[in-house]
Amino acid sequence: MDQLIPGTHIYWAEYMCTCCGKLPPDFETDNQKYWAIFGCFEDIRRLYGGPISISRGYSCTKHQLFIYLHQVLNKYKDLNTETIIQIINDSTMTPFSTHPFGVALDLIPPIEDTPRVIEIAKNVRPKLRIGYRAYSTNKRPHIHIDLGHLINPRYSEKLREGAEW
Repeated sequence: MDQLIPGTHIYWAEYMCTCCGKLPPDFETDNQKYWAIFGCFEDIRRLYGGPISISRGYSCTKHQLFIYLHQVLNKYKDLNTETIIQIINDSTMTPFSTHPFGVALDLIPPIEDTPRVIEIAKNVRPKLRIGYRAYSTNKRPHIHIDLGHLINPRYSEKLREGAEW
């Protein structure tokens, strides 16, 4: 779908899961939290004054598991019992994400404007959780924004308003 989500500058294809093309299961019936994250994006985009690409929105649980396992295999080449214990105790590795809840977006602004977009996001929506990842090699950096505090029940104490990493 190359159409915009009504009232936003977000394409359906940017928000839908990239592996199955689906939306969150309750998107049609209980969508206030989804419109809240869309509103955050719109505020950031408006203050930025131009387009900002989105690399990921909603991810189904199968896609999230794929992403996690891919990260594990990139970091830990050998999966034996000792390595699995290391992974469990590695605070940088978690199978959990706010993407399967549909309340997260990964933004890809122009590289030179990344610090400005982060600052805009912090100022315009203080309740946003904001993360930044600078990829090595050929991938562009992205800014993760989410409203994880809207997930109920929360699966982690880190899902608090305004958290940064």
